[in-house]
Amino acid sequence: MNNEYSLALKNIASEYAGIVTSSGVFTGEETATLTRGITNDVMPLLNFQKPKILVYGIYNSGKSTLVNAICGRQVAEVANRPMTYKVDEYDAGKYILVDSPGIDAPIEHEVIADKEINSCHVIIFVMSSNAGFEQIKNYVKIWDLMQRGLPFIIVINDRAVMDDELDQHLEDLNNIKRKVSENIIKVSGQNDVANKYDVIVLNAQEAWESVSGKFNKDFAEKVLAGSNLSELTLRINQLVEGKEVMKTLLAPLSALERKVDEGEKILTAKSAGEDYAAKRDTLNLKIAQFSQSFQDRVRYSAERHYEEIYQSYMGNSRVDMASLYQSICQEAEDTYNRESLPLI
Repeated sequence: MNNEYSLALKNIASEYAGIVTSSGVFTGEETATLTRGITNDVMPLLNFQKPKILVYGIYNSGKSTLVNAICGRQVAEVANRPMTYKVDEYDAGKYILVDSPGIDAPIEHEVIADKEINSCHVIIFVMSSNAGFEQIKNYVKIWDLMQRGLPFIIVINDRAVMDDELDQHLEDLNNIKRKVSENIIKVSGQNDVANKYDVIVLNAQEAWESVSGKFNKDFAEKVLAGSNLSELTLRINQLVEGKEVMKTLLAPLSALERKVDEGEKILTAKSAGEDYAAKRDTLNLKIAQFSQSFQDRVRYSAERHYEEIYQSYMGNSRVDMASLYQSICQEAEDTYNRESLPLI
């Protein structure tokens, strides 16, 4: 993470922790809870070597198989019964994959997964094309996760079909994607919610078999291409090192916002004052506006350089990519510092 950006957020987090400790309005237990939240939920997002990607979703939907396919080796145990009872981390090279229990796992396992979300920068939510995509409770959880403001990818884990079933199967997949969209809109109440997530259909089993050495090289490459795993890995790479890398830097800001909100809720419950509640709502609105504005400006900044990047990759120019990347990061940092000052 950019050191100056990280240092700025660390200072803000430390100042907030200091305010909580010295204000005298919180009980000892409340103070401990809020400051512990800063230590456990915000700081890990600012002190990391590689970004973390949480593989989450419906219980036994193929999450561990997908993790193995992305890693290119068997790191997670797979069986015909739910196997993930705890959170496990696997190094996938540019990032860390976090394999977690599903949302309809036994409650004690689900709690473990919920805690892990706070230390991740990207969320992959896996569901099967066979079942689970119609249950509203799954979309309640999806919407709860989306509101954290992190990059969010919905993976529909598909199955293989015979050639004579392909046309009908493609129609079924389109219906599934439509139902996914409709259910998220229904739960969120937002018709434009589609800009908060990506949907990728792939076959995790085929992807895993193609990289596990089960097939000869030529056939393995064919199966891997048909599995559509490359679309997911390309999207992940865009988020952790491409033009959208800045989205992952919003994770610690989002975590800090949640801690501030927790403190405000405690104070609101104590004072129950209309004036305070109005000020709190105004602050929350400003935070939301700042977050959206920051994302928009960073995206525009990166897109201004798109042609230079494209021409360089095509071999039509000699752009110094390292300098260009640093320039984009500097523009993002300047934007953050300039726009966050009034809010702070």
